[in-house]
Order: sequence, then structure tokens, then C-alpha cells
Amino acid sequence: MTHIDTVLGWDESAGEVSYVLYEYEDATFNKETATIVTQGSCSGNCGSRRVYVKDKIHEGHILRLELKADEQVATSNPINVLPSPNWGTPTISFNTPAIKCDEKTVSLTVDYSDEYEKIFGDEFYCDISIYSIPGGYNDDEIKDKELWERNDAIRVGQINHSWKKETRGNLTISLYKELKAGNTLVAKLRLPHTEWEGEEEDFLSVSIPIIGAEEEVPQPTVLLYNISKDSSMGGSLYEICKELDVQIKTVSPSDLGETVGYLVGRKGYEKSQEVYSGKVANTQFMLMDGFSDGFMDTFLLSMAKHGVTIDHKAKTTMYNIEWQFHKLVDDIEEEHEEVTTLVALQTLVKEVEKVENPSKELQAALKSAKDLLATEEPGTENLKKELEALKEVYLKERNLEELAGDVILKVTPNTDGTYQVNASFDNETEHTLYSWNNGMQGKVITGVLKEDLKGLVVSLTDSTKHGKIKARFEVPGIPSIGTNATQTEITLSFAQKENKLNAPKVDKIVAVLYDAKGNEVATKESNQLDELHFTGLTAGQTYTVKAWAENVIGRSDKVEVVAATGEKSSSGGSYIAPSAPVTPSKADEAKENIDDQDTPKNDTPSVVKPAKVKKPAAKAVKHGLKLSWKKVEGATGYEIRYRKVGTRKWYTKKVKATEVSLTKLTAKRTYNVKVRAYVTTKVDGKAKTVYGNYSAVKKIKTK
Repeated sequence: MTHIDTVLGWDESAGEVSYVLYEYEDATFNKETATIVTQGSCSGNCGSRRVYVKDKIHEGHILRLELKADEQVATSNPINVLPSPNWGTPTISFNTPAIKCDEKTVSLTVDYSDEYEKIFGDEFYCDISIYSIPGGYNDDEIKDKELWERNDAIRVGQINHSWKKETRGNLTISLYKELKAGNTLVAKLRLPHTEWEGEEEDFLSVSIPIIGAEEEVPQPTVLLYNISKDSSMGGSLYEICKELDVQIKTVSPSDLGETVGYLVGRKGYEKSQEVYSGKVANTQFMLMDGFSDGFMDTFLLSMAKHGVTIDHKAKTTMYNIEWQFHKLVDDIEEEHEEVTTLVALQTLVKEVEKVENPSKELQAALKSAKDLLATEEPGTENLKKELEALKEVYLKERNLEELAGDVILKVTPNTDGTYQVNASFDNETEHTLYSWNNGMQGKVITGVLKEDLKGLVVSLTDSTKHGKIKARFEVPGIPSIGTNATQTEITLSFAQKENKLNAPKVDKIVAVLYDAKGNEVATKESNQLDELHFTGLTAGQTYTVKAWAENVIGRSDKVEVVAATGEKSSSGGSYIAPSAPVTPSKADEAKENIDDQDTPKNDTPSVVKPAKVKKPAAKAVKHGLKLSWKKVEGATGYEIRYRKVGTRKWYTKKVKATEVSLTKLTAKRTYNVKVRAYVTTKVDGKAKTVYGNYSAVKKIKTK
């Protein structure tokens, strides 16, 4: 808010008239403890007067205006400070990293909240203007100096909402003036100001260079490592790249020793003559090359809309172009963890600084954290240590608990083709607030488009608890598949594993059959988890099947099985072909998929697969869990996997004993836990490890 409209009255014979606007928290107004927001003098006649607010006021606080005429004082009625409208930040960006000087149109993407048109109605105003600005200026200079207002800046294109033109989404704008190579193109979005009545607000794109007619516009390229097209997330990413004309190159473990320059195809970089033998990273990674800042914004916004999250990503620079790819992956992975922890500690420090009359213990913990933040290289482990220490003292002093629990999302179709979304929280209180990333508030929202469900995120806060919980919808879990083959037919049987939290019901199963050359033979689908039959096949042939489950959010990862039809025989007997599951290469989810299935046959007959571990016993302790299970005969050790319910990433721990303590877990949070045995022995002088099947998943909540 930037102003308050008031009605003031005083004896016009008064010599000196002034006002003071106070802000306070408690229900009782006390000038001694209230904050002065603004103050000033009054002149002229009584009546309507606009009081401007210079400083930020706070949601939930109370405002009261005091008017003084000579020695007489009058106080206004109190008004509550309501939340500002959460409309997000409007964006405008070009869909190309550069533009040739002979182009007659330019493509860009514009996005702003529906609330603009709803609130302003007939007074809604939107203008998009494209300017050619002399080169040599960066984006900060263009913005700070408002270079589009200069005489040597030329408006070369424009559309306006009042012209009955579409001003949101993917737009193509005609350019009515010739572009000049060497100049810079910038787009400006103008909308009504959300707080200043009668004013407008401008939003600028990131600029792009205008190049010569004979020059080539660099095609944006992404390098993908450990991201398979067959995974749900990878499939969505491939679709985004196709839509935005982004070239995809995949990086295999054998490429980790190559330079970034060679992998993206830059001139002057040659293939390494050495075979890479170092550490093979199992993280997912994406490298963007040839992206302008504006186009990268468009690309990342599209990822968010489609629910695609890749924590470890980077853009090529003049420095990392020389690096070996494995160094870049390792560096970004380490940097991501450190930055995430750094931001968490900085946020907590700001929260603790607001505490009035802190104890000596809290002051000491706060000082220690701020001292670490002031250092040049605090280090991830040091940041984690300070974060936990400060949080423990802060929560104890404020008598607060961390916000914990499971958020359950349900989706229901509306008659108009949109959807209603309901959120529930198992530890809900009267202070729980639900905020959605589309700007809506509350436990129930409606009118959500199907294509927006996948990127929809709800954030929960509670004024009596510490922290925030986020939740989003999930695609189905990957189905388990069995195969049965005769001479001319392959039958697939499906079993849906325990569905993931917040994954709506499976609508259908789809399977595609390929021959030995990779040619598609047939596609089958079923809206029930039953059998699918591929008939009329050739005897004695090997086929590959890729199958997946679909729900209203999207598809699961694809699972691949290989089956062979039987050879022709005079006896006419049938042939049962074993399945060989092959999972996508997506780092965490792929590992989860194959682990949750029966372990494929081992190629080494001399290593006996251990028996399945029976469901473990579990006991909740403070910030942890204690597990125990029955011994498996012949097992070398046991692998334990655990994760928070509602999250994707599994954590792994190996032990030799039949019990384990899992520590440093989130308090009062539900975890999934499972255990499997493994046997390690030497075969032909080399260590071979064979894993048994995982136990049933144990679900338990920490204290």
C-alpha cells in the first residue's frame, strides 16, 4: 500500500494543523510503543485528503491516524492491515537468443495474473512495446537510465490490449521499422499499478542482440546427464525442448572426461584421447548453452509450469567452457547444497533477529551464525552445524515446534472442464494457512486447468509453528510388469505398486511393442490394471515392450521388458519367455523403480541371491528411527533405504548387523523405510554383489 484516503476536519481558525499515522500490533493503542509510519502538516480546507505511506507496513498490524489542531487532538478509527494481493511478478521475454536485422516479426512470451483483468475490469490496460536501442549497454543500464525514452531509441513494434489484441502467452509481434545490426532489442510490458491508483508499472525483458542478416542465430542446446526420455520428468523436458526448438545432446558416463566446449560443439575443442576412469556421478544434471537471459527465463518458466525440477543445472560461461564435464557436475552439486543451506541459515538469522529480549544463549548462537556468514568460504558442513544449533536454541526459547506432517492433495473434475483441488493437513490448526503458487489462497481452489495441475504447488505455514511445508501432485508410480510368450503372442500382466502420495488414481496403462530393430509394431492401452495381448507375432523373435501408467497429472516413468516368442516346433508346445526389466537412467527414481521390482536374474550363477527380508520392526525416537529385522541366511550385510513420505529422494545406508539407528531426521515427520539383504563374494577374482528383494515398506513417524 502506498496511500490511505481519509476525511479530515478541523477548526479552520486553528493556527497549526498536523497529522501522524501510527502502526501497532496489540489491540490496545499506545503511542509510546506504536511506530510512526508517516507524519505531516495540513493546510487549506477540511475534507478528503490522501495520506501517503513511505515505509512498508506489516500484514496483521493496525493503523490509526491522529490529527492535531493547535492543542486539540482527534484520533481515527483503527483499520487492519490486510495481505497484499499475491499476483506474482509479470514477465516478458524473447523466445530467441538473438534476432537478424532483416526479420519482420519477433516472438516473445508474456505472463501476468488473471487478477489484473478481474480487478481493473473495463479500466484494464496492457501495452507491449518493442524498442531498438544503441548497443553497448547492459540490462541494468537500460533499466536505470530508461534508455527507451531517449531520442536514439526507436519503437519498432507494439500491441495493445485496447486494440483487441492478445497480450498474454506466446506472442508474435510485427516489426514495422527496420532493425539495425549492432543495436539491442528490448521489450517493455506496461500494466496498471497494483497499489497506486491511476498509475502504471513497467516490466522489462532481458535484451537480445540484433545481428547481421548473414549471421546465424545460435540454436539453444541442453546437455542432459542422467536424464532419460523414458522417465516422466525427462519426457516432459523433451517436450519443452521440442516446443521451444532447443537441441538436446545426451552425456554418458564415458563423456565425463571431455571438455564442456567439445560436448557443446564449440570450434577448437577436440575429443580427449584418454579414457575417463574417475568418479561417475549419479546426480541429474542439465547444462544450457546458447541461451540468452530472456530465453532462459522462458525455458525455466516452462519447466516450472510442467512440474519439471532439476536441482543441478548450469549455463555455459567463458570459464566453465574449458572444464572437464565431471568437474562442472561435481562443482554445481556441491555449490547447490552449500547455497541451499546458506539461504536457510540467512533466513533463520533474520527471523531470530526479530526476537525481543533474547536470552544470552540465543544471542550467542545468533552471533556464532552471523560470524560464519561473514566469512568468505563458510563451507557446507559448517553451515549445517550452525543452522541446527541456532534452530535448536531458537525453537526452545520460543517454545515452538517445527511444522511437520503430510499434506494430502485431491483433484476433482468440474463440469466446465476445469478442476477443483482440495488440500488437507494431518496436523492442521486454526492458524494453518494454505498458499498456492498461482496466487490463490485456502484449502480448496477451483477453476484450475488440467495443464496447470502438474506445476501447481501449495505452501503451508502456521503462525504458531516454525517452517514451511510444500506439496504438489505426482504422476503414478511405475507399474510392475510380467510377461508370458507363446510362439505368436506376448501377454503382459500388470500390478500397480503402492501409489505415491498425492498421485491421483491411474486412468490407464499404455504399452508399446518394438521389434529387434527398434521399429514400433503395435500400441495397446487399457483403463484397468489387467492383461494386454500382442497377437499375430513372428515365432522365434525377440521383442521389447515399453509400458507406463497415466493419471490426470501425467505419465509414470516407462519400464522396459524384453520378451521372445517361442520357436516353431512339431509338438506345438508353448514357450514362456522371462522378462528382463530395464529401468530409465533417472538417478534416484530409476534406482527406486528397479529396486522395487524383483531383482533381475544375475548373470553369475555362482552367486546365490539372498532371501527377501521380512518387514522390519521400527521404533520412533527423537529426530530418528530404530529398526531391526530377522537375519537372512548367508547375507553379507543389509541395505536400508528411507525417505520422507511425499518426497522422491531415497537415502541409503549399509550395515552388517540386523539393526540400525537412523539419526538427524526431521522431527514429527512420517518416513518410508525398507531393507534388503546382499551377498558379496569373489567370482573370477573380482568382487560380485547380488541383492535380494526389498522388504515391504514400513511407514513410521519420528518423535
